[in-house]
Amino acid sequence: NITFEDDAGISRYARIADGWRLAHPYLALIEAKRAKDIHIDPRTGRSSPVVSNDTIAQYLGEAVLAWRANRDLLGRNVFLIAISNTFIRFIHFSFGADYDEYLDATTEADQKRLVENKKKDTFVRMHRTKWFD
Repeated sequence: NITFEDDAGISRYARIADGWRLAHPYLALIEAKRAKDIHIDPRTGRSSPVVSNDTIAQYLGEAVLAWRANRDLLGRNVFLIAISNTFIRFIHFSFGADYDEYLDATTEADQKRLVENKKKDTFVRMHRTKWFD
C-alpha cells in the first residue's frame, strides 16, 4: 500500500498480521507550491510555471533534511515530486560522498577548503524532468 501527502511524500507500507507497518517513509518527497507566473514559449506555445529561487532552495533543503535523517534508507539519492498549479516535475538529488563533511564544517574557511579539494565530492547534483501539464 502507498500513501501520498504534501510536504511529506510517498511512503510504502507493508501488510502485517494485525495491520500495516511503515516499510519506507521516503520513496519520494512531495512539495506543492503556487507558481509565481506562467511562461508561454513563443515558439512552441508550451506553457510552464515560473518557480522562484526560494522554492528551488526549499526543494534542496527538504532533500538535505530527509537524506541526513534517513541515509540508511536513501543511500545518496533523494527523489522529489514538485507540483506547481497544474504542473508536475520529478527531481533527483544525488549527494556527493563528502557532502556530509561539508555540511558539518563549522566555519566558512573549512567549507572552502573542502570545496577546493579536488579529491572531495562535496556537491549535490540535481537532475529534473521538464514540467508536465
